[in-house]
Amino acid sequence: MRFTACLALLASLALASCVTTPQRKLSVAAPWVQSDAEFIFKDGSATITGQAFMRQQGGGVVTAAGDQVALVPYTAYAEERLRGIYRGGEFSAHDEAHVAVYPDVADYRHFKRQTTADSTGRFTFKNITAGRYFIIAKVEWLVGNALQGGSLKKLVVVRQDQTVDVILSQ
Repeated sequence: MRFTACLALLASLALASCVTTPQRKLSVAAPWVQSDAEFIFKDGSATITGQAFMRQQGGGVVTAAGDQVALVPYTAYAEERLRGIYRGGEFSAHDEAHVAVYPDVADYRHFKRQTTADSTGRFTFKNITAGRYFIIAKVEWLVGNALQGGSLKKLVVVRQDQTVDVILSQ
């Protein structure tokens, strides 16, 4: 009897490990136009600096320290995709990994720049061309076994020879 109970427990644990977070479906009507995003790879004289952090319920601050921060060129496709993922706001407890996007254009993911936030959550993108960009950063932490926090995004406009400092926070 004990052997059967142990076997049943192992089987249920194995099945539980196969369960994935359900994905929300998002349809993007705007077409992906690669030429609209190519400016991300051009060098310019603008700079975007900033800091990404979240405040916990108890008042503590968690930064994006050591995490990737992405600079995504503004395009109609990116705008609609990110508006859907973030549900129109600047914070999402569910990032792109939890949303099934249709059509999910593979090239979209390649048209970005990335940097790593320092120990205070600060980041810098130098030598970028003037334009509109989305900045995306993930700020997450564990409480017990529960993942908290999420992703932050912000639309930023920068002109030639300008430095813009942004705060991504929730």
